[in-house]
Amino acid sequence: MKLKYGYLCSTLLLIAPVLSAQTFSGYTRSGDDLATITLNGTVYDAASLINSTLTAVTDNNGGLLYNDTSAPATPSSVMSDLSVTSGLLNINSATFTFDEPIVNGAGLDLFILDWGAFGGDTFEITINGATLSNSEFGSYGSLYVPNSDILDTTIFTSAGFSSVADMNAALYTAGNISSTYSGGWALDLSGFGVADGASITSLTITDIGGATIDPMMVMGIPEPGSYALLLGFALGAVCLGRRFLV
Repeated sequence: MKLKYGYLCSTLLLIAPVLSAQTFSGYTRSGDDLATITLNGTVYDAASLINSTLTAVTDNNGGLLYNDTSAPATPSSVMSDLSVTSGLLNINSATFTFDEPIVNGAGLDLFILDWGAFGGDTFEITINGATLSNSEFGSYGSLYVPNSDILDTTIFTSAGFSSVADMNAALYTAGNISSTYSGGWALDLSGFGVADGASITSLTITDIGGATIDPMMVMGIPEPGSYALLLGFALGAVCLGRRFLV
């Protein structure tokens, strides 16, 4: 009996780290809002995620994605809500400052949701002075492509803007309703040279493919990667306790 139990403990302890795999495997919605997101094999409630605020933006042919008949009074607010049917359209660059620091833990640490044919987008992300293009994410990133996620979103265009203040003051004209899908990327901060346990406060997305990136949401994961580690510790404690008892 002791042998079987020891074998079980060893197996469970080996399985625990697998939960840190680099996977962005999906999200669910509640109406237009994000409800949950699954990263590293863990399902996170949207309310537990670390949101961000748009603090800098440039766009020569500015636009918004917004699921309504009129643009919001404060256009930049589309980036801080939980809606997966609102965001920026064809930006040149945008900087997002997180509401609290994002810690580099095991596995994926943050994600970006994008509107449209995101698989063909070409862009760069800069964090703490280090820059990677999405073609270089490799083992430090995970692309999520949904099977089907149809979103009806009004496209609002303006004459363009070069700051968040200009964006909020711009005059927008509604365009057509487009049916498309959303998906995106999740990233491991290690790819940007961030040390384990260190944190970041912002990132910048820069288009390099002719203004094709359409960010809808930029969010961090609370206590990233700690779930698998804590599970491993818990299983170790159970097995150790069992060993002393038998």
